[in-house]
Amino acid sequence: MPDGTLIPHLDSRPLKTPQKQLLALPKRKAHLAQLIAHEWNLLTSTAQATRAYLLPITSLASRVIDLPHTGNYEKARNDIVDMCMKYLDTDTLLCLHPPPNMYMVSEHVGEDGRDGENTLRGRQLKVLADTLTWIEGNVFPGIVIHPLDTAQGFLATTPQPQVTKDRIRRWIEERDDWELVGLERCVVSAKSLLVGIRLVAGWGGDHDKPTSLPTSKEEREEGMDNMWGIEEAAQAATLEVCWQTGQWGEVEDTHDVEKEDVRRGLGAGWCLVINS
Repeated sequence: MPDGTLIPHLDSRPLKTPQKQLLALPKRKAHLAQLIAHEWNLLTSTAQATRAYLLPITSLASRVIDLPHTGNYEKARNDIVDMCMKYLDTDTLLCLHPPPNMYMVSEHVGEDGRDGENTLRGRQLKVLADTLTWIEGNVFPGIVIHPLDTAQGFLATTPQPQVTKDRIRRWIEERDDWELVGLERCVVSAKSLLVGIRLVAGWGGDHDKPTSLPTSKEEREEGMDNMWGIEEAAQAATLEVCWQTGQWGEVEDTHDVEKEDVRRGLGAGWCLVINS
């Protein structure tokens, strides 16, 4: 297009959103145009074109473009913000396994009887500390976020400070439509607002990005301020499930499918956030 927007075509016809808008992508989202074209190339029948789960990138891009055409743009954005904020109270990363005590089975207790790194709780604490350190250092300096320690039960846990909720909500409200919808998908997929914030803040518009995306974990960790990729985010979000299946075994066509679905959701949200 003369204005630099990119519109994927199906044969000679431009793709449109459910609200009958042209699926016009900003020039900085050239990778999305390629991914959308790839999704449609993978379809084997016209019936598959009606199945949103086969077109996750197309569906998300359409949601972004349709957002101003829903009848109440501000309400549509506020609904996404409200939904994301609800996950803070039961965030996957904040829900810790109870500490070792006389009622705990031995496989959850370290050799010294404390929260060793080989225990579920120890691993959870390590991932949580790493994530909170990154978020505090890069997004919310001085923020206070309390873990939900199940040793006292969910109802007895300390609520998050109001100033913390206000700062996080304001940050979400400041995202553009692409980052907001990408954040929504990451949060829902990971059941974690913290995972979504770290992915979006790390790859979105808050920081200068490299001219080319890293291809390996080593490249990300070298000189990119410990930036997460999809695999790291998925591992953090599914830590307890992976631990439990390691202890008791995996149910075929259930746990394995769920783990890949988490990665697919996080990947789709991430693709909306990054720029070419």
